[in-house]
Amino acid sequence: MGDNGYLTEFARLARNYCNFSEQEAPESAEVALILKLVSALYASAFLLKKKPGIECLGPNVTKDISDAIFKRFGSLRFNYYRVVDDPEKIPGDQPSAGDLADDLRDIYVDLKSGLASFDAGDINQAEEDWRTSFYLHWGQHATNVISVLHKHGAPNA
Repeated sequence: MGDNGYLTEFARLARNYCNFSEQEAPESAEVALILKLVSALYASAFLLKKKPGIECLGPNVTKDISDAIFKRFGSLRFNYYRVVDDPEKIPGDQPSAGDLADDLRDIYVDLKSGLASFDAGDINQAEEDWRTSFYLHWGQHATNVISVLHKHGAPNA
């Protein structure tokens, strides 16, 4: 895969997640597949490298597409969960509510944005978009998804 093999692999994982997000899937397989996809993306994101002189461009997804992804994941058999904002704070703050559909949509938006750059041949921009958005945004959503789905149980995992 050469020097950029890790980036090609990340793009493949991002594309798999985005393609899955854009289609309907049988409910019985959803939780296990989401857990596998998000876990693989999260682990792979640590290989992304900082690109000097390149700025993160931000989302490249329309509101209609974003809303459709939110609706698609809103159909899961559960959606809301408890979030502890600062797990190191003891005693902790009051927990707040998390929304699985929102988490999965936000991951999609950030990955799809990087795919637009990748598919246009600007792999440096794609890598910077994915890396920056991972540390500033979608990485936290991914950890929430992994935690919730792991605890909820994925019998087909």
